[in-house]
Amino acid sequence: MKLSRGLQSFWTLLSSYCIFAIAIGLLNRWLMGGRAGAITLLLTGIGLFALLTYIKFILVKGLPREWKYKTHSHPDFISLDPDHEWLHQQTSILKSLGFEKLVDFELEGTSNPGLARLLIHPQQYCWAEISQIKATSGEMRGETITQTAISSIFDKEWTISSANRAPFSFDGISYIWRHPRKLRMFLPNISLTEMFENHLRFRQRMLTSLSITLSTDLSWNAYQEAQQHYLEHMKRSLRRKPLLVSMIEATQFELKPKFEWLGDYGKLL
Repeated sequence: MKLSRGLQSFWTLLSSYCIFAIAIGLLNRWLMGGRAGAITLLLTGIGLFALLTYIKFILVKGLPREWKYKTHSHPDFISLDPDHEWLHQQTSILKSLGFEKLVDFELEGTSNPGLARLLIHPQQYCWAEISQIKATSGEMRGETITQTAISSIFDKEWTISSANRAPFSFDGISYIWRHPRKLRMFLPNISLTEMFENHLRFRQRMLTSLSITLSTDLSWNAYQEAQQHYLEHMKRSLRRKPLLVSMIEATQFELKPKFEWLGDYGKLL
């Protein structure tokens, strides 16, 4: 997979700065001696640290503080939906599996606007979100990314989410702030029905092996709280992790996309 423009720009900037710093250091060492060259390299090292700190500041600042949304009535939602036939198809399949529609909403305050329909399963206690995101930047600019994700929440911060699409390059950025107890799977080659069955089987394994409890609160407020908590985790994770480590991880993901993230649970398997 080709690196995204953002990562290409980062590595180009970093490599150019390092080449410049080494060249200036060697030049000063040749003209003024070893001590001057060492001082120059020290100063350029401080400059590199300042540059990485500034880039991290911009990235953190770019994340929204709140998970914002706007709910829609059914006619309004359909008028905004560029692919309502796909929405109807996914909704019909989910309803045949026992899901019930909860709310239609539109994401706000993000660089990539999106529409979503949230459904709940009153018997199996899980959510299903049908979403469409309009990419406004990067190599996928102008494209509409669609997916249906089924998710379950447990106590002790554990969650499991399954999506019926392949990972894209922009998923490399979200991989940076992955949570050790928030499991994620990309399953592009199976039907929605199979994905639901797989989700329930894997969820039961988690319940048994981790001795955790499944949340039965399927309210809209509970969903909002879960999204807000994850957003706050994203910002904390990005602040704490060294930027260079984050960029290396994102690059590795884009070059070799991961179809699942099992976090701490994977260590038990």
